[in-house]
Amino acid sequence: MRTLPLIFIGLTLAGCGGSSGSPAQAPLSKADYVQQANALCTTATTTLKGITPPKSAAELGPYLTKSLSAAQTATTGLAQLKPPAADAKDLAAKFTDPLAKQVDAVKVLIPQYEQAAKAADPKAAVAAIPRPPITPPDQAFVTGYGMTACATLATGK
Repeated sequence: MRTLPLIFIGLTLAGCGGSSGSPAQAPLSKADYVQQANALCTTATTTLKGITPPKSAAELGPYLTKSLSAAQTATTGLAQLKPPAADAKDLAAKFTDPLAKQVDAVKVLIPQYEQAAKAADPKAAVAAIPRPPITPPDQAFVTGYGMTACATLATGK
C-alpha cells in the first residue's frame, strides 16, 4: 500500500491561539505565521514518511494510529500559533477547520479498521467501511497563502 495522504490520516487543529487562562498572545505577522506553520508541517511530513505504510488490512489500524499521533504532534504546535487577525477567519474556514474534521473522521475509522482486520476476509471488511465525506483544506488557499509544506502535509503529495 502506498502512503495515505493526511486527508485520510487527519490533522487536529482545535483552533488557533493560546489555551484558556494563558496570557493573551499577539497575532503573528503573516510572514512569521507562514514560516512557523511550514516548519511544523515539514517536521510532521518527515515523521510521517518514516512510518512504514501498511502491507495488509491488519496493519492499517496501527498505521493510522501512528500517523495520527505524528500529525497531532504538529497540530499542537500549529494550534499555538495565533494567525494574523485579518486572516484568522479564512485560515479557520479553509485550513484549520477542515483539518480538525479530518482527524475526527480518522479517530472514528481507526477502531473500525482494527475490527475489520480481525474478520475472516479483512481486505473485504476494510473495503466495506463507509468513508465519511471529508472536505479537504482549500489547497489553492493554503498554497497561495504560502504554506506549501502544510499543503503537502494535507495531501501527501
